[in-house]
Amino acid sequence: MAAKLPMTARKNIRDTEAKRDEFLAKINAATGHTFKLVPDFETNHGLVEDGWKDRIGTLYQGEGAFLPELVSMFESAQFKDPLFKAEFDKTVTKDEIRFRVGTVNRAQTGGQSSYNDVFFEDGGVVLVHDKSPCNLGDIARFQLNKVRGLNESSKIPLYVRQNLAKNEAKKDEALAAISKATGEKWTFNDACMEAVWKVYESNPDFDRYKDQVGDYFYAEALTNLASNITAICKDDMLQEGFNEKFSAKTIEFRYVKDLSGYWKPLEEGGKLVVQFKDLCNFGNLSSDSSFPIVAML
Repeated sequence: MAAKLPMTARKNIRDTEAKRDEFLAKINAATGHTFKLVPDFETNHGLVEDGWKDRIGTLYQGEGAFLPELVSMFESAQFKDPLFKAEFDKTVTKDEIRFRVGTVNRAQTGGQSSYNDVFFEDGGVVLVHDKSPCNLGDIARFQLNKVRGLNESSKIPLYVRQNLAKNEAKKDEALAAISKATGEKWTFNDACMEAVWKVYESNPDFDRYKDQVGDYFYAEALTNLASNITAICKDDMLQEGFNEKFSAKTIEFRYVKDLSGYWKPLEEGGKLVVQFKDLCNFGNLSSDSSFPIVAML
């Protein structure tokens, strides 16, 4: 413990150590890690407002401040989700929770708080707060799968990949239906979703859909497309023409800003490319009259 700290502050740190250990035990139980606190009492004591200086221990490791809110945050995280757990374990290599006093930028928190920030850095978890701690309840509500530093093993953020994974069965069902209707094995070009995600990142109009990429493209778009293809292929001549036209037996999505209509089919190198310009009118894909494939055969 830093000798530079006043006696009242050092005593408060010592008196809250038992509570710290209790809270850390809960965090470790939730995460499967062995976290320790790195609060930098000496530095932060000089930065926090006067009302917290003598209670610097309570602020970082006692009741009614940051640590119990962190417990709630970790306990509500998605550690039973294998994607989240794997990403968390890969990122957190030092099992440290670090506290800093600084300015919080709401945009950097992903809109989760204007007063507190949680992120991953150098193998640990970092919590940044204002010199006048407030709105501590924001911390308990942080969605860890959306914070920065945890989404760096893929070009698609973790929370989006989780939603895609949730809808993987729907994608497989749609492909199975198409394969059955055509008598040929069909696949989906998963790599196209990186380009689709770039559209979400750069298009503010799509912000409200970011949590539902898999819901829209796998559960809705592919399912409706399968219905369309199934209806077409009930005619054996159309089935033959369909298989000849789309010889690559692969589907992918592509954003086209100036597309005429919301959805439009394209043949490219034997692939069936589903072009879109907005995330609406998914029902159009279920009918040849609104998503015309037969005219291409």
